[in-house]
Amino acid sequence: MLGCNFMLQISEVLIEAKGNTLPFGGINIIFAGDFSQLPPVGQPRLYGHINTYQVATKQGQNTVLGKLLWLSITTVVILTEVMRQQGAENETFVSLLSRLRTRLISNVRPDWKLQWTEAPIIVSNNDVKDTFNTHAVLSFARRTNRALHWYHSTDYQGGREIMDRYLKAHLEDLHTGSTCQQLGKIPLVIGMPVIISHNFDVDGGVMNGCQGILKSVRYTVDSRGN
Repeated sequence: MLGCNFMLQISEVLIEAKGNTLPFGGINIIFAGDFSQLPPVGQPRLYGHINTYQVATKQGQNTVLGKLLWLSITTVVILTEVMRQQGAENETFVSLLSRLRTRLISNVRPDWKLQWTEAPIIVSNNDVKDTFNTHAVLSFARRTNRALHWYHSTDYQGGREIMDRYLKAHLEDLHTGSTCQQLGKIPLVIGMPVIISHNFDVDGGVMNGCQGILKSVRYTVDSRGN
């Protein structure tokens, strides 16, 4: 869970503390971790791709320097013996963990018609989540032969509705990680399963994590026909 920027900060602090301009102040560093765990919060991961559009910024440059520090490490030891869950009673659990960490969704090619319709899929990125949700809705519409409609948000800036079509298109393309979990457009099908992500009515049982069925949609049509 160590990000590129934090990697650079560690090196810079050690350089200052040791009075040595070599990476990490010239001392030996041992990194231990699990690449199958969650990525760092708010920072590019050490083993991920660098967003070249941000290189011109101070944070973008720090990301590149942190990535270069990571790439300078040439000695790698991979631990394969399970220590925490030892014993015959844990064999099934260990086997499950091993399968989970190597089960790449890109290799699975989910069939939305059959075994994946009820399966919970855990992802680390909001853009991946948005894409999966869209595919699931499209599949539900085809499977049930029901109509699918796209519903567009009405966006405001300074109290006035945004009418510029290029800006509207840009806002609609943003993933939910950039918009506080609000979509610029969303596909909906009457009868589709949904999950509640906010506490609307705790006493009535409509709260975060509850599942339901979409019964109806209230909407208006804007000047562009959306």
